[in-house]
Amino acid sequence: MKKTLFLVVLFAALGASSASAKPYVSGSIGLGLEGNAVFDGVDYKQDNSVVGNGAVGYNFKPVRVELGVGYQKHDYSDYPDYPGLSFLTVMANGYYDFDLGSEFSPYVTAGVGIADVNTTDNYVDQTVFAWKVGAGVGVKIASNVTIDLGYQYLKPEGLSSVIHEKVSWAGHNILVGIRYEL
Repeated sequence: MKKTLFLVVLFAALGASSASAKPYVSGSIGLGLEGNAVFDGVDYKQDNSVVGNGAVGYNFKPVRVELGVGYQKHDYSDYPDYPGLSFLTVMANGYYDFDLGSEFSPYVTAGVGIADVNTTDNYVDQTVFAWKVGAGVGVKIASNVTIDLGYQYLKPEGLSSVIHEKVSWAGHNILVGIRYEL
């Protein structure tokens, strides 16, 4: 379902007139909310973390497509001496902006890509498929500058440890960012 939604948004954007496309760059920072990493059914509570993302893309109005890179690292609340999980993602993202005829523009987003997931001791060290969905609002503050406030759910799939424990993790991220159309 999520892959299908992303592909529909991507192909709709690619089918749009390239003459109306505007390139942009964006960056965001935010809070990765605490959650759990589950190793073979055992929960390990994780702390909040700082999340950072950057992207380059094209705005086809109302559809945007971009290539984004993100990073976050979560330490364990209950086991501060354990190395936390870090996530470096490279994602193809699609957005649909709802034009309200004002400077406010709500949006929905979906993305697919890869996540390089590891711990400092290499107990988990994998590159796996990842996907995300989200929503937010953009506020145009100048003709080519938009401030974004959004939520993203990030999920890497097929994680395991070096001793073949099944690892499950999902991220809930709240981000604020800026988008500059060139």
